[in-house]
Amino acid sequence: MADGDFRTPVCFFLVSVAYTIGWTAISSMLAFYKQMYGPQILLQLNTVYFLPSIPVLLLQTQCDARINRSLGIATATAGRLFVGLGGSAIICALYPFYAESVPYLLWVTAFLGVFSGIAFGSSYQLVAYFEPVNTVALTTGYVGSGPIVLLLELFLQIGPQPSSGQIVVLFELVAAFTIAGLLAALGLLYSHWQALEGSDCASRQQLLPQKQPEVTVRPAAIVSSSPRRRHADRTSIEGKDTYGGERSRQATYTAAPSRLGLPVPFSQTDAGSTELSPQALGPSRPHLTIVTERAASVASLPAWPASPHGADLDKLLAEPPTEPSASRIMTGIWPAAFSLFLSVGTSILVFPFFTFVPTSGYLGSMLPQALFAARTVADIVGRLIPRTDCISTRWGMVGAGLVKTAITPLFFVYLAAGVAWRSDVLAIAYIFAFWLMSGYINTCAYLVAPEWASLGGSAKAGALMALTFQSACLIALFLAFALEDIAKSMVEDQQARNLLQQLAPMAPL
Repeated sequence: MADGDFRTPVCFFLVSVAYTIGWTAISSMLAFYKQMYGPQILLQLNTVYFLPSIPVLLLQTQCDARINRSLGIATATAGRLFVGLGGSAIICALYPFYAESVPYLLWVTAFLGVFSGIAFGSSYQLVAYFEPVNTVALTTGYVGSGPIVLLLELFLQIGPQPSSGQIVVLFELVAAFTIAGLLAALGLLYSHWQALEGSDCASRQQLLPQKQPEVTVRPAAIVSSSPRRRHADRTSIEGKDTYGGERSRQATYTAAPSRLGLPVPFSQTDAGSTELSPQALGPSRPHLTIVTERAASVASLPAWPASPHGADLDKLLAEPPTEPSASRIMTGIWPAAFSLFLSVGTSILVFPFFTFVPTSGYLGSMLPQALFAARTVADIVGRLIPRTDCISTRWGMVGAGLVKTAITPLFFVYLAAGVAWRSDVLAIAYIFAFWLMSGYINTCAYLVAPEWASLGGSAKAGALMALTFQSACLIALFLAFALEDIAKSMVEDQQARNLLQQLAPMAPL
């Protein structure tokens, strides 16, 4: 992606909107369904949507890398996104015609969870090959579907009791947005098809320069099997930058992915210097993070004495890179996954209780809507901050998740607080700060996870992070419904105490 090119981030944003807008539209109808089918429908809908996506994401972590090697990254990803987003569009288009009975409603929602889960996992694997700004766009699209659904409902004038015609039009428009996301995904893949499909062979051929470039290698960077050690060791490569200027680059043997999931290709200039191939997605940087798998290590060996027992170089380069296991990848990315789990879990835990927040009278019955608006704005703003200021250390990620978890009980303390402590402004400020942290932590976690994954594991790291996200949602929802009765009793007790305080001055002396 060239500097200033906004098309790729926009495509990722639309893809994320496409696989979330269906569930967002269903969530906007939960109050309506609660009146029709009873309060148990809330737990049932959340369960059938999130639960089927867990095995789908588990399957992707195990199979997608092998499918990518067999079919090619672009071909395999296009197939998965076509199935995921295409299936989601069909479900959204049919949804209003099968939502008139509980069994059909649950089955259709479950299928939507399956198809959206396929697209969800695939998108986070794909974005690992692109510049970080695209990860920000993808995570922003996850919450961007909320304002879109809100605008659609305002346009259609949908109230607490929508008509069947309004529901049909709403979900047909939602299906149209899903198709738009599918087209954006296919256009994105088409524009980078050659780079993605040709990376497996082309980059290895270009790792065999005609002239040995000036490369200074610390042997520990090659022989170390520890991801942390590889992250610390560096290779200094002298050469020309993409724009023709002389520049000293530091290429880090790290757990980060190349933009194609392979070593960044080298090419030779007439002067014998080494240039980075323009095949790599993304513009040149003063400090580039270059992933070197086995092929890169082998390419640097001619400067050393050859071992009589060494394998033929061409045979080594012809072998596919070893794919790290999920457990090995999780060993590297666990701080990001742990922080994401805490951040998502606490957000999902708090969100269902917006209607329980007592008002001080300033906003009255409009307080839940104000809290939802504050949540949406703060989440979007928080997801934009990591573009310039991202958490970069493992313990920093863990600490951020723990801090957000530590302030979560304050919300429930406020629910049980007396009238003297009530403040609509304070409640809105808390929700804004809480979701500002949520958007920031979630996006940082998605950004650093590929950087901390084992070599060649960036795509699988994306799938594991998606699995972590869905698991946190499901567990937090069950916990939220378990706490619902407690919250109701807290609110009822507080209302009873308030009533007694109001009646006390009227009692006879």
